[in-house]
Amino acid sequence: MIVPDFYGRFCCKAGECRHSCCRGWEIDIDAATAARYRDWPGEVGERLRASMVQEQGVWHFVLKGTGDCPFLRPDGLCQLIRTAGEDILCTICREHPRFYKQVNGVEIAGVGLACEKSVELLLEVKAPLQFGEAAGTGVAAAGEYALSGLLAKLGLDCLETCLRWQPDFTVEYISFVLDMLAMTEPIDAAWTEELAALQQDVSGAAAHARMLAAHWPDVQLQRLYQYIFYRQLDRLAAYGTGTLAAYAACGVITICLLAVRRGLPDAIRRWSEQIEYSPDNVTLLLEIA
Repeated sequence: MIVPDFYGRFCCKAGECRHSCCRGWEIDIDAATAARYRDWPGEVGERLRASMVQEQGVWHFVLKGTGDCPFLRPDGLCQLIRTAGEDILCTICREHPRFYKQVNGVEIAGVGLACEKSVELLLEVKAPLQFGEAAGTGVAAAGEYALSGLLAKLGLDCLETCLRWQPDFTVEYISFVLDMLAMTEPIDAAWTEELAALQQDVSGAAAHARMLAAHWPDVQLQRLYQYIFYRQLDRLAAYGTGTLAAYAACGVITICLLAVRRGLPDAIRRWSEQIEYSPDNVTLLLEIA
């Protein structure tokens, strides 16, 4: 399994997380775990059965009115883990934010950037992004492949120029990006409002984003660009290198625009929530990028 250089250091922040994945997301329960829950003994089993429902053949937890998982405690910890240990978790709760994809018969993996810990790990390395084969502990072999070397290993053709982000903060390009984003399905009303605010002053948004980006280490922005590209490698055969590069460039520019108000780490997290965690939004941007 191929993993990025920071994958092996991932560990959930649990109660320290400011944007818990146990809040605001529908939590599907895989069929095998749902069957276990339906037979789980004692008080825990009773609460599990009272907190899950099946709709269109898929089981999921019934969220509280606040949007919280019914087992999310006020201290940010999981009541199920505290009561019965991590083995009780369904697949999505155990694996999130990890993702796994097959590319030319090779499994690639990573962690999604909607998770603030993933963002912290991506940005803290002050060197070009590297990939390696996961060892038994899940730690990548340091410095084994740059992205270009990984693509060659996977038998994928790619122009070297497509593997480096080329900044474009022209008003024309920013307008194009914002118009594309307006076509995506919004994750919430706050996203729509934030996007509308950017569209009201495109030239100002472009100027502020350009100034901010000029102060960030280039290596951070290139790591971000290449990781966005990497996450969609399973689509390269269908869409081509140029399209994936355009999609990744659109992502970095969007993040720069959001960072004017949010700062870089939270802008990355917010972009990922809206785009990467919506397959339909990813496909839409790939189709028109």
